[in-house]
Amino acid sequence: MKHTSLIIAATLVILAPVLAMSADTEVSDAALVEHLAETSDTDARSELIYVLQERSSDQVRVALEAIASDKTEPGDLRMQALCGLAASATSETVPLAIEILKRDLADRTGLWACAIPLLGEIGDRRAAPILYDIAALNEEHLVGMDHMAIRAISWMAVTKDAAFLETKAHITPVRTDVMIALARLGEISSLDILISGLLEGEEPKVIEAASEGLMKIGEAALPHLRDAIETYPDEALRARAQKLAEAIE
Repeated sequence: MKHTSLIIAATLVILAPVLAMSADTEVSDAALVEHLAETSDTDARSELIYVLQERSSDQVRVALEAIASDKTEPGDLRMQALCGLAASATSETVPLAIEILKRDLADRTGLWACAIPLLGEIGDRRAAPILYDIAALNEEHLVGMDHMAIRAISWMAVTKDAAFLETKAHITPVRTDVMIALARLGEISSLDILISGLLEGEEPKVIEAASEGLMKIGEAALPHLRDAIETYPDEALRARAQKLAEAIE
């Protein structure tokens, strides 16, 4: 306990000028980045990254990218820097994030947990090939990685991704994101999957997305909606399908 108290006290001393500045809305990103470069204490650097992760300038991006890519940095700090890029990342970040992800597939450092959603949020199609590779993985020790990749693909989805996403719509952890993507794309091939999103017990976001997707498809959806009204045993689905059919007509 004595040593812990000393560490905390030392960290607060190091951070005092930074914390004082960060309370001032005029503090520049350059000043914070400079403190990050000059500070060697890991806890203090972690606190600085915590402040910087809300900033969106190129200065912040470059500083966080440097930490995330440096294999000599502590793993936790690299992870924090990579996740902290969410606000400042641009297309310039994509090659770095892809490279980190490729290395992580071999080294298993856990950085994929930040790299995959970061690539999905950036939405740059250069990331699609590796995300597809990861989405196809079926290894027990990588549980969650494939789902995260499917979710990232859904965030950046374009028309050619619809066929792939249609095969993943049944997977519960990613169903909402996949259905939202399919609704946005509005492909006729997705009609039956979108109609299934009207079932009783579906998440509200899934029902909303399915409805929007069917409305987007428009008249081409009418035969499928009418068939659902006549054949589906689910009363909630029939009622929702009827309402959508009337709105399209």
